[in-house]
Amino acid sequence: MKRKHLLELHEQPWMPSLLRDAATGYLEVLSRLLGLHRHLAPVVRETLERSGARRIVDLCSGGGGPMPWIHRELGELGGQVDLLLTDLFPNREAFACRENCDGIQVRMEPVDARAVPEDLTGMRTMANAFHHFRPEEARQILADAAQKSAPLLVMEITDRSWHTVLTSPLIFLLALIFMPMVRPLRIGYLVFTYLIPLVPAILFIDGLVSHLRSYRVDELRAMAESVAVEGYRWEVRRLPLQPGLSATLLCGMPENPESSGGSAAG
Repeated sequence: MKRKHLLELHEQPWMPSLLRDAATGYLEVLSRLLGLHRHLAPVVRETLERSGARRIVDLCSGGGGPMPWIHRELGELGGQVDLLLTDLFPNREAFACRENCDGIQVRMEPVDARAVPEDLTGMRTMANAFHHFRPEEARQILADAAQKSAPLLVMEITDRSWHTVLTSPLIFLLALIFMPMVRPLRIGYLVFTYLIPLVPAILFIDGLVSHLRSYRVDELRAMAESVAVEGYRWEVRRLPLQPGLSATLLCGMPENPESSGGSAAG
């Protein structure tokens, strides 16, 4: 199936913040219910140890996504590391609820993953967000990390296959079931889920589009090779998580991480 970069509604600048925040809040709930944090925490821990970083800078965090739960899991595994949540369109209410909570900080100002500010040092992560970017933009994200010698871990569970496309209508139903679990919960979320079901419609459309936008391992490998920087290495692989669910992992790492910006706490 050829990749199609169709329109994802919730990432558009004209999308009302209420609807965008409802969508990103639901996605955070779904990732928690799927247990992504338990599956991905060992991968994050291994990459952290290799990088020597003492802070995670999460890009495109949305409403938080799986990273706060991965951060908690890291603590239970014995790893002490700070987590900074960032986004181009920060979900300010969700961010405010997490600020200064068990080593989690937030950046309320917009952060562009294609040009991360110099002061945001640490290991960069992107969880279920890389497919949002067109190939040229995605290469800019990789090039920015490589040129600044910043460790980067991209984790994607979307998959460009007929199976995921055909099961996408389930997203509408799941939104109706799980929207009340979003925190903080606003009355507007419920209004636009049950009285005027715009949120489930947005989630269904964006879920389908996300699968169609997903990059395959060979495409990611070619993309990484196209922005190669001396002294910086890329690895791409698929990781089975549970029956019917896998993650695509793209890891960038400087050969001498102790001397890179990724080892600074900032």
